[in-house]
This record gives sequence, C-alpha cells and structure tokens, in this order.
Amino acid sequence: MSSNQVEKPGSNDRCRFISQLVDVVLTIPDQQVVIPPKKNVSNPELTKVPKAARGPSETELRAKAEVEEHAIR
Repeated sequence: MSSNQVEKPGSNDRCRFISQLVDVVLTIPDQQVVIPPKKNVSNPELTKVPKAARGPSETELRAKAEVEEHAIR
C-alpha cells in the first residue's frame, strides 16, 4: 500500500486558479443564468402563536425588593 502526499499549493498556483475561475465565471452566457419564474403559488397563512404569560418586569421586581428591604429595616 502506498500513500500519496500532496503539497500545499504555492501563491502562484492559487493566483492561477483564481484567475481561471474568474475567467470561467465571466464567460457564462447571460441566458444560462436566468432563473425561470415560479408559478404564482401563495403561501398558506400561518397561525399566530399565543403569547406566553409573562411574569413581573425587572422594574417591578426591583420596586418590590426595595419595599421589602425598607420593611425589614
């Protein structure tokens, strides 16, 4: 059994790859890029999620804590 080792590409190899990639992308004809429009399909209405019961707000908790603190003194 033998294993193949691949060296990390050098900066020249990377530049050449990117250059070729850009050339290929720029030569794609516009007709191939056009995405045909989908048929007019309406999305079903989603049901509203009921709001969860919320506890006291932070301000209310602080006020309550202050009242209790004064009552202890």
